[in-house]
Amino acid sequence: MVSSATICDLLPQTQCGQCGYPGCQPYASAIAEGALLNLCPPGGLKTLSQLAALTNHSVTQNEIDELQARLKPTLVARIREAECIGCTHCIQACPVDAIIGAAKKLHVILQQDCTGCELCLAPCPVDCIELIPVDHLAYQPARAKAHYDAKLERGGFKRQGIVKPSVPRALSIDAKQQLLRDALARAKIKKRLHQDSAL
Repeated sequence: MVSSATICDLLPQTQCGQCGYPGCQPYASAIAEGALLNLCPPGGLKTLSQLAALTNHSVTQNEIDELQARLKPTLVARIREAECIGCTHCIQACPVDAIIGAAKKLHVILQQDCTGCELCLAPCPVDCIELIPVDHLAYQPARAKAHYDAKLERGGFKRQGIVKPSVPRALSIDAKQQLLRDALARAKIKKRLHQDSAL
């Protein structure tokens, strides 16, 4: 039987959860127990082929077709600086520490470490993160895995769907909407100041 660690080494270490498991190692463990091999869109057909060879599995055309239907263009995330309000939600959501910044300060995505996992998009309360196409991802899988493991160790990773704008539940809907309006107003002021300084 092939070990889950050996299987994990073949996975792309994006830690994106697109396979339905909370990271590459849990998916590798599931494969070792007989899970489907075609659940990793970031790995694509190359990873499927490698997994099939490692586990002596004959890949069917249906499995290939199902994976191809889920493939996406190669993208990395970028923060539109003028709109960032420094909420830190994206930092918490990034599984591989590819985002740096501090509370109420501009955040920046390190393109060389971004795995294109998209987990930073949903938590952003002002939608200032966009995906941009690239020829290929520059991140190093071993480095990404080390960052992911370290973040899990310190309890600093909050997966998509958990991280939301920090609004107390006791607030009324009107109060919550006002908080969002205030955040957007601050973002507009930042943008205006940035534009004025560029003149």
